[in-house]
Amino acid sequence: MGLFDRFKKKKQEEIIIQTIPQEQISKIEEPDIFIEDSDDLLEIATTEILDTTSKEAIAKFKHNLKTLYKRLNETGTIEKIVAIRDDDFFPYDDNWVVASNNTTIEETNLQLSTRIRERLAIKQAGLDKKIGNITIPPSREEMSEALKKVDKNIASISMPAHFRSTKHFTINTPLGATGAYNGVPTNRNFTIIDDASELINSGYTYSIAPRDAYLDVTHEPLKLSKQAIVLINDEKYEKLKNNQELMEQLKNKKVIIYHGDETLAVNMVLTQIGVIPTRVGMTYYEDTTGLANQKTEEKLKRIAEEKNILYDQSHGGEKFGHFTSHLDDLNPDWNNAISDLKSFLKEKFPNIPITSSSITKIEGIDKLIDLVGEEQLIKAIQEYNVVVHKKIDSARKKHIEERTNLPEDISNMFKQTVKRINNFYKNNEKVNYTADELRSLEEDIRLFFQAPTVEEQLQKASIILKSMSIRKNNELNDMLNDSNKEVEEERNYTL
Repeated sequence: MGLFDRFKKKKQEEIIIQTIPQEQISKIEEPDIFIEDSDDLLEIATTEILDTTSKEAIAKFKHNLKTLYKRLNETGTIEKIVAIRDDDFFPYDDNWVVASNNTTIEETNLQLSTRIRERLAIKQAGLDKKIGNITIPPSREEMSEALKKVDKNIASISMPAHFRSTKHFTINTPLGATGAYNGVPTNRNFTIIDDASELINSGYTYSIAPRDAYLDVTHEPLKLSKQAIVLINDEKYEKLKNNQELMEQLKNKKVIIYHGDETLAVNMVLTQIGVIPTRVGMTYYEDTTGLANQKTEEKLKRIAEEKNILYDQSHGGEKFGHFTSHLDDLNPDWNNAISDLKSFLKEKFPNIPITSSSITKIEGIDKLIDLVGEEQLIKAIQEYNVVVHKKIDSARKKHIEERTNLPEDISNMFKQTVKRINNFYKNNEKVNYTADELRSLEEDIRLFFQAPTVEEQLQKASIILKSMSIRKNNELNDMLNDSNKEVEEERNYTL
């Protein structure tokens, strides 16, 4: 049965339940499940949908955990590791690419969007009351009720994703099990489980750990393997299944539609492919010593040492974590996109004074709405969104074409430069530069990651490697001269 038919069985069951009197439904329970004792792993997602709440799925999950822990106790090592990522955007053409103004669009509610909806809600609910020339604002409760009747997507603006040079994954660990560390929302459109070897051996990897592993994707994308598994929540799938382009991308993928808790669904799928999750909770297996997490950490630490990459390095910014977060925050694309929107609106309404405040500040937005009107602004935003989509769709194709299958010499130079920059920050070599020198070098480093073309990135790579090499040689010469001077002074003192 194909992907488009996944809900047929579920729908039939719903029809049957609807024929049963409501007072009897609560009495219907699954029979207890008996799992034959064996050392084989059981496939949990055997039906058209993985229901994490079913007794059968839970019984199979517990069996798989018991089997995997038995193997772990016998071998003392984690046999298989996978990389897991939650994302609202599917990696089209099997490429995890950088989030940038050349690759990713986010439908964003700017202050302008929110205020247009509020003004529409006030008007539709008849809350636009005045005493003389003074407008009487509605109460919070009145506004909340009025907004419920306005489409929440009206006036959303297509904006580029905030630039992020890295892609982050967890290893053998659902994102939901990482707690406050990652601080990012789960329950996104897709959870993708893939073999971790591509991530580890990419040549661009900065750090690995069960709760966070990340690599540079500004120069080459990270490919999905043929073993990748895509998990989609059943409610989200109902909305996504009408996206024909997405359905085409999913056609040849292992797709599992699940119902229930995301973290549990991921852990269930991990066990059926032979991966022991780092955290499962005492409800399903009493790992009182944290053995799975301990052994996974040991394995990843060995890999990090072998591959000369960091282990569990925070991404919290240059002061407390990895340098890339600091550089990402310097990217100007978001501000440039605001300027583009302002220019578009000025061209659309040439007789209206429009500034950045007309998009970002309540007073300026209200003035703009008063002069133009909600409906005309919504129409203009829709036109702007079409322009942005065409621009970024074209830029994304070019970006992927340029960076897929790079010549080996260019790929090696990019990897060498990434490693050199990583060591530059790790070893705090900044102290060897004057403020002006450092400002110039860091701008070259920023552009090495953020420039839109391979050619520009290659130019910056050459400048960076040459600059750092000269500085390193000068430092070595200075150290040698200081050493010779000390020897000469010691000889003179002896004489």
